[in-house]
Amino acid sequence: SSGINAESGSSGINAEYGQTWLTTNFLQLNPTKTEVLILSPRGDTGVESMNLFEESGPTLVTGAAKNLGVYFDSKLSMDNHVAAVVRSCKATLVNLWRIAGKLSRKLRTILVCSLVHSKIDYCNSLMSGMTKRNVAELQKVQNAAARFIFGQRK
Repeated sequence: SSGINAESGSSGINAEYGQTWLTTNFLQLNPTKTEVLILSPRGDTGVESMNLFEESGPTLVTGAAKNLGVYFDSKLSMDNHVAAVVRSCKATLVNLWRIAGKLSRKLRTILVCSLVHSKIDYCNSLMSGMTKRNVAELQKVQNAAARFIFGQRK
């Protein structure tokens, strides 16, 4: 078996098997950048590290990892991803407000669609079933973007 036994905290992943699989598939991992994320309904697996690379010692198990621009946590709650998207969109809107007086409504709309909505829409199919709190946070960003388009401060 190549799974994780979260109950005992022991790893069924064999470093030699992992290295063989990687080599066979022409892949190579950087031991200093590799993160291990263990998914669990409870969120706490009890596993702190695993030996994935014999030469570099144990690899730390992380609570959240970023893959292709999306943050995943051990419960797949999307909390970390939504927080990162909201933070990025708010920073973008703050910068856009600095030049808002020089922009037409049409140009403000184009900028919001390309710089804010694109961040919200990226991998949005993964957000299915997220909490009402996360939906509310994203809705606040969309409301702020609409206020920017129409030049209405809060």
